[in-house]
Parts: sequence; C-alpha cells; structure tokens
Amino acid sequence: MKKRDKATMQAYSKLLRNPENFYLDPTYSMERFGEDLNLNRTYTSQFCNNVLGMPFRNLMQSLRLKHAIELMKYKDMTLSDIARHSGFASDISFRRAFLKEFGHNPSENR
Repeated sequence: MKKRDKATMQAYSKLLRNPENFYLDPTYSMERFGEDLNLNRTYTSQFCNNVLGMPFRNLMQSLRLKHAIELMKYKDMTLSDIARHSGFASDISFRRAFLKEFGHNPSENR
C-alpha cells in the first residue's frame, strides 16, 4: 500500500468511528468524503475502487445495510425507523438496496 493510501486509510478509520457524520447521514456525498479524507475527486474515486474495493455508492450502501441489520435486532423499531436511522433517504431506497443485496425483503429478515 502506498504511503498516501495509508494516511487516507487512517482518515477513513477515523470517519468510521463517527458514523453519524459519515454513512448515517443521508446527504453525505462523494465530494464530502473526499474533503473529509483530504483528497481530490479523482483520487477519491480511485481510493474507493482500488483500496476499499468498491465504488463510493456501493460503499455507502454496504455500510448502511450492515447498520440496518444490527438495528433489526431491536424488535421495537419499525422498518421505517431502521431505514431512517441507517442513513437511507427513504423506505423505498432501503427496501430496494436490501432486496438487491440479500435477495429478500427486510421484513423477512426479522
């Protein structure tokens, strides 16, 4: 791993420790991700694809879905609450992402 990538990974790890200001924010963008990592747009995309192994959009969806799975353990939360607290902009986007990733609806996961 390149020296620059190591420094960027440290910044990324710091972001992961504060998910409310990262993937749980439905308005979080690749531009903001680049700013938070102190990278230009081109290198931000390269970092996601080459170092993290997926495009930014897939990264955000993956992190949000993992969070949603954890929240599903709390039976008192509705799927709408889980979607909102996992950083999805809407229930529909949450359900579509869940179905695409896991092959079944979130209600079947509970």
